Amino acid sequence: MRAAQSAPVATLEASQSSSNPTTSPLSKRLIRKGLMTSLMTSHISLPHLPPSKAASKVARWLAKQWSALMFSVCVAGFIGIAAFALSLSDNYTCVGETYTTRGNESPWTIASQRCRGDVTHAMRDIVTINGAAPYGIGQVVIVPGSGG
Repeated sequence: MRAAQSAPVATLEASQSSSNPTTSPLSKRLIRKGLMTSLMTSHISLPHLPPSKAASKVARWLAKQWSALMFSVCVAGFIGIAAFALSLSDNYTCVGETYTTRGNESPWTIASQRCRGDVTHAMRDIVTINGAAPYGIGQVVIVPGSGG
C-alpha cells in the first residue's frame, strides 16, 4: 500500500525538477530506486488464513506415513543387527555322537571330517569332552552334535 503512495511522490519530484531549467529530469534509475525503497520499507503482510480441512487431513496422513516409515526402518535395522550378531557366533554342527578312532587321530582331523561350520570351536569342544590328543587306535571319542 505504501508502494502506491510512494510512486506519486517520485512523479511529483520529477514534475518539480522538470520546471527548473537547470536540473535534468529524474532518471529511470532514481525512480526505480525510490519504488524499491518504498517496497522494501513497507510492511505489507499477507493475511493469515486458517488451514483448510483438506490440508490438515493431508498433513495428518503424511505424519502417519512418516512415522510408519521410521518404525519400519527401526525394525529392519534391529533385525539386521540381530542377524549379524548371530552370524558372528561360533556355531557348528557335527555328524554322529560317537566316533571310533583309526589311529593317532587328532581332534582337528575328527572335527574337520565330521563337523561343519566353525571347526575350531568344534575341536575345542571335542578336547574338552574327551581330553587331550592323540587318541589311540579304537578309542571311542564323543563328538558333540552341535555347539556355539
